[in-house]
Amino acid sequence: MLDDLTVVLNGIRSVILGNDSESERGNIIQTAIGIQDRILSLRSANEVNHPTSKDYIYETCRLAALIYLRTVINHTQFFKAWHPEELQELFSAIILTPMHYWKPLSGVWLFVLLSINPPRDEICPGAMFKFFLKMSSFHMAAWDWQCWVNIMETYLALQKWIRTPIDFQVPNSSSPRTTSDVLDVEDIQSVYGMRPV
Repeated sequence: MLDDLTVVLNGIRSVILGNDSESERGNIIQTAIGIQDRILSLRSANEVNHPTSKDYIYETCRLAALIYLRTVINHTQFFKAWHPEELQELFSAIILTPMHYWKPLSGVWLFVLLSINPPRDEICPGAMFKFFLKMSSFHMAAWDWQCWVNIMETYLALQKWIRTPIDFQVPNSSSPRTTSDVLDVEDIQSVYGMRPV
């Protein structure tokens, strides 16, 4: 799941750093939609009697990956990509995971926190997530500086991707649109040939 998302985020970094073409952007979107469909088909850790039952690290990563993918596909900010019920599910998964489980997974934990940080004010423990983000960034930078730099550069490339409009012509439409407009399902289907969620 996270390896798939890494492919998408590395593609975005490549586009932002200069390998920009309409076909490359389309490939990134199509890849993201395929990964999103696959992750949506995975079971939640809240369901019983399967290998990922009560694996709340898995559930945390699954929910965060879905938000990253929705952000990539729709070119929308994190705070617009989150739904309140998803925030509550994610918070529940985080609460059910002892914090010492995240220590060897500090890069993954930082990845999760970066997706939560923008909408953190919409949930009760928002200040706690801000604290977690600061401490995790400090820990990650002290532990492995280059890894922290790579995570931050990728996150900033994603922010630039979100803010960079792409001009495209919606089939059967006379007016060009940009991805700074909120795309609806029909637009994404007609432009990229796949269905987002």
